[in-house]
Amino acid sequence: MSKMNMKIIDIIRNDKEIQQFQKEWKEMFLKPFPIWNYDCFGGPDDYKRRIKMALEVSDSKNICETCSSKACKRFSGVIERKSR
Repeated sequence: MSKMNMKIIDIIRNDKEIQQFQKEWKEMFLKPFPIWNYDCFGGPDDYKRRIKMALEVSDSKNICETCSSKACKRFSGVIERKSR
């Protein structure tokens, strides 16, 4: 793993806002919290922005709205919302 990728992972792992998003995601959706994917996100700020947007509209598929990655599209197709 490259040093740059390790730095991004460390930033994400230690970010308090992302930690809060993980808790909210677990309460809202059945599938796991989206992992960092260098092909899908423009950086940690883009990662946070898209996760926050998905949580705000209660639709996890919004995380992939601007992503052209086939892996991201597959991810968005399998996420289900928890029924309340």
